[in-house]
Amino acid sequence: MAETKVKPFNENNNKRSTVVPEDEPIKRKPGKYQKLLKEFSQESSAGGINKIFSSKPILIRSIWVLLCLVCYSAMIYLSFSAVKTYFTNPTSTFIDVSFETDLPFPAITIYILETVIEEAIVAGWEYSAKL
Repeated sequence: MAETKVKPFNENNNKRSTVVPEDEPIKRKPGKYQKLLKEFSQESSAGGINKIFSSKPILIRSIWVLLCLVCYSAMIYLSFSAVKTYFTNPTSTFIDVSFETDLPFPAITIYILETVIEEAIVAGWEYSAKL
């Protein structure tokens, strides 16, 4: 006679426990944290995480794990390095003043697009002369 295991509470038959033969494996429902982790790993757009969990061959999965570890390690190192440099507040000041004396004179041409009334110009000069 095969030994029996006690199966935990099953929601389908509303019983506290069920006696199951030794040969039949006990199927556990995933907990809410396992569901959350699985959903995160499959739907994540964070670089490479979904590739780790969706890859079937162990070699490809291992390559993705290694690649993600290297990239995330580099990201953490560079982030801490940038923050450390920011808080040490290094300043570097170098001022070099030089004057160029041999510059060609620029040719400037002014085009008036609107017509100018000569009387308005003369009236303007006369008005400013009175001041």
